[in-house]
Amino acid sequence: MKITAMLRTFLVFFVGGVLLAAAAISTVLGGGVIWMDCFHDIPGHVCGDAMLLAMVTPFYSLVIAMFIGFTPLVAGAVLAVAGRAFFRCVPLWYAMALLPVCLLVYLLQGALWFPHDDMRPLSERLLMFSSFQTATLLICWWWDRRGDRPLRVIAGA
Repeated sequence: MKITAMLRTFLVFFVGGVLLAAAAISTVLGGGVIWMDCFHDIPGHVCGDAMLLAMVTPFYSLVIAMFIGFTPLVAGAVLAVAGRAFFRCVPLWYAMALLPVCLLVYLLQGALWFPHDDMRPLSERLLMFSSFQTATLLICWWWDRRGDRPLRVIAGA
């Protein structure tokens, strides 16, 4: 098996997962800041500050995505590479079979540093994580499959 294909699979599933998580977190944080500061008439909140915070949230969201989802993303990427080594590609059923493993790793990573009285219930956190992780795995699987096609198919020749 080509080592470049395995490296590409790891990078697609890990870096792609981090970027998708950062995009989702940035959208939620930036949208919330703009909604609260620009569309409500609260005297202490200025719309210019909200715009500045919305521009900075992508950097914050990268840190948050790496902090919260590092171990599930690494586990999914390593297992995707193992699937590529065994099947010579990452089948869709295998990408969906990674979801329970990512959920288990998410549960096992623990959150001892979170204040437990402010956390949402476990069922709600698992539902949010599994829905996001399913979309992430599907997008990363599609992105990885695009790299398997020959260059003439991608170029349209």
